[in-house]
Amino acid sequence: MSFNETVTELYESGFNQTLLNNTDLCTLETCPLVLASVDYVPSLGGNLFYLTFFAILLLLQLAFGYQYRTWSFTGSMFGGLVLEIIGYVARVQMHYNPFESDPFLMYVVIHTFPFPGGPVEKIQRSAPCFITAAIYLSLSRIILVYGESLARFKPRTYTVIFICCDVFSLVLQAIGGALADTADTESAQQTGIDIMIAGLSFQVVSLTVFMALCADYAWAVSRKGGGLKSSVRSLRTRLPGFPVGRFHLFVGGDSPPNPARV
Repeated sequence: MSFNETVTELYESGFNQTLLNNTDLCTLETCPLVLASVDYVPSLGGNLFYLTFFAILLLLQLAFGYQYRTWSFTGSMFGGLVLEIIGYVARVQMHYNPFESDPFLMYVVIHTFPFPGGPVEKIQRSAPCFITAAIYLSLSRIILVYGESLARFKPRTYTVIFICCDVFSLVLQAIGGALADTADTESAQQTGIDIMIAGLSFQVVSLTVFMALCADYAWAVSRKGGGLKSSVRSLRTRLPGFPVGRFHLFVGGDSPPNPARV
């Protein structure tokens, strides 16, 4: 039975019209879950776990970002982790009352998950965009360290292209969400849902291409015996106190006079 059919049945059965017209007033004791934004009660323990997990990651990221001065990477991760935390705060609120629209909207705009319950399936995302942007930045830094000659494109090109792909996928999902929410017919609603799914699919394809390019660069470095650039090796020699691990070297970028620049 569809959502609209269920609402019609409740209306004809004499269900409280005030609650039917404004489901934000509903509680688990007064309304069936079919009227909620989702057709289940989110787990309190599970969402508290992820809320704590992302909060710890945020603190660690801020500490490492300050220590190694990786400002651009840290800024992207900060945005993504903060939004993840906000999303799981909303999920905790939904555990107590899944009928309120504000926590649901706060969550659905931030995370990427399909919701079969409610008047329309929703697929939205924003937090993962910041995290994937940090990944794109990481590849550009790695290329600076191991050599641009082995890459298919310039380091900046990777970051710009794939961030644009993320933005495009978000635009598609926003358009689809708007169409689905304002649709007067089921066919128009389905069209909006299809556009949202197309946006999400485009994101998956772009990430797949990015992973392929990462593998291609790793293979090129391995096959041609690429190593750390001479400027980075010189940096290790002149700055014995500077971290020598590969991770620390790539976040330092290609700037021997100023290892703090990222």
